[in-house]
Amino acid sequence: MKGKTKSLGMFVAGTVVGLAIGATTTYKVASQPYQNIVADQYVSNVMSNTHNALRLRQSHETEISKRIEMNFPNNVLMIDHEFKNHPMATKALRNIKFYYQKNNIPIPANIQPILSQFPK
Repeated sequence: MKGKTKSLGMFVAGTVVGLAIGATTTYKVASQPYQNIVADQYVSNVMSNTHNALRLRQSHETEISKRIEMNFPNNVLMIDHEFKNHPMATKALRNIKFYYQKNNIPIPANIQPILSQFPK
């Protein structure tokens, strides 16, 4: 009887540990794609805004482009701090730098060090 109780206890303990490890692994695996989706959406949005602002600027729609331009410093800082390792982060930051250069707009001092990492 004592042997059966010990075996049952070991079985229950093993099952609980196995479930805990399985739940932790599942959470980590399942949450990773969500983090990638958020990063993909943010960086894609930055790239889209840069493209739109460039097109609007070329058509002399300065009011709309100014509104978009106002977000660039925050976009640069957010990418640099939160999404730096994202596959499209470098492209997005280069697009913003290109936008400033193409339109002869001075790059704000707070993002100059970040954007200066990229060649002209």
